Amino acid sequence: MVARVAALLPSETRRGRPWTLLLDNRVLLAAIAWRTNLTHRRLVDLFGVGVATVHRILDRLTPLIAGLLEPPPAPARTCGSWTERSSPSRTRSRLLQELPAFGEPAVHLPRP
Repeated sequence: MVARVAALLPSETRRGRPWTLLLDNRVLLAAIAWRTNLTHRRLVDLFGVGVATVHRILDRLTPLIAGLLEPPPAPARTCGSWTERSSPSRTRSRLLQELPAFGEPAVHLPRP
């Protein structure tokens, strides 16, 4: 994952202050932040950097890593909203109509 992120970053040297953390630690910080939902203050304590640095890392790496990941698979069955479905009383009456009458077998087996 780190190599794929490194390929997306610009290769030229940037002006300004260098990053406090190496790229692999920045990717690790982002992964921990997404997986555990820790606050920026907690991540500051874990990695020993400033709050602004944590925010900057997450701000820059989130779109890059999200672009590398595949979208989640589509659900097997989608459910319509409440307005698209029939009311519960209609659904219940429809189910009752499909049930066999009292005394009739639920499954009709062929007679030998």
